[in-house]
Amino acid sequence: MKSGPSRPSRGARALLALGTFFACFALVEVAWRVYLFQFAPPDRLYKWARLTDIPKEQQLYTPHPYLPYALSPGYRSTDGRNRVNALGFRGDEITREKPPGVYRIACLGGSTTYTAVDDYKLTYPHLLGRFLRERHGHPEVEVINAGVSGYTSWENLVNFQFRVLDLDPDLIVLYLAVNDAKARLVEPSAYLSDNSGYRRPLDLQYSVWEKSLFIHYLFVQWGWSETNSLERRARRPGFEVEGLPVRRRDRTPEEETEAQHRLLQVVEENPPVFFERNLRNLVALARENHVAVLLTSWTYLTELGGDMAEPYYQKMVAEHNAVSRRLAEEMGTFYYDFAAEMPKESRLFKDCMHVNEEGSPVMADLFARFIAREILPASG
Repeated sequence: MKSGPSRPSRGARALLALGTFFACFALVEVAWRVYLFQFAPPDRLYKWARLTDIPKEQQLYTPHPYLPYALSPGYRSTDGRNRVNALGFRGDEITREKPPGVYRIACLGGSTTYTAVDDYKLTYPHLLGRFLRERHGHPEVEVINAGVSGYTSWENLVNFQFRVLDLDPDLIVLYLAVNDAKARLVEPSAYLSDNSGYRRPLDLQYSVWEKSLFIHYLFVQWGWSETNSLERRARRPGFEVEGLPVRRRDRTPEEETEAQHRLLQVVEENPPVFFERNLRNLVALARENHVAVLLTSWTYLTELGGDMAEPYYQKMVAEHNAVSRRLAEEMGTFYYDFAAEMPKESRLFKDCMHVNEEGSPVMADLFARFIAREILPASG
């Protein structure tokens, strides 16, 4: 009898399987790249591609020599609702030189000033300017949104020194607290005046494996690689307090109690001395340049979860709000207790700290009422 065809050797079968795997992987990689660069919405492209692959005009953030990152001058969203002007501030174009007769207000802070809404015309600083002009009879007012997501008091001090002062503002509004709280959640030995326990130089490096965009996607999904957030990539890896038991969602009730105790202990060991110093220096710098300052309290909701549902975050924000109030009294500057007046209604908030498109006009109206009543008449 004739024997049947001989079977391939084990080595040949292994090579065939390996070749099939790489061929399939190559097809997946090509398909993934075609999807990302030809069909994916901009938010997915930004989320899943490497930052170095994304066209510069589609990147909201850019490196900066004296800041971890800044807004990209000239950025436009594909739907046209968001924009950054040529000077690198969210909103309409303005001139660097202040026009005669204009009263300029610059709003400084983090994402709660930048405002977490898609349309720049619905941000609190944009609406603040509109309300002061239309509702309070101050057509001379121009408001600049100088907020950038993730900025602490360190970045706001630098931002004011090297970018906002060039615009010759008459008034700056400082609305910040929570990002400085995050900077306090480091080991006490790493809590330093230069914030190096929390911040790091912007890292745009990717592993050799991430030359494949599909592998990069998987790594980000599994938590093995940083996201494309420049705020995250300018934050020191593992900056959080060491020694906490596993990830929060995996903690037992006993481990969660232990973690809360440790975090409250760290908050006690890392008081808001640098937040106070940065604000004090910012006020002094503004005063030296004949710029009025409005310090404010910062508000949040607890029922929407997130960071502000945590007792240690609430404690830190309360301490920061107390610092702002005390500095306003000591340094004789304006103070607005915004947290006491902003309605604590979940319909006005996107999450525990950011107002939504319904809450932004409420926030802007409250600030406009205070500024029109307490500051603009005194400005003459």
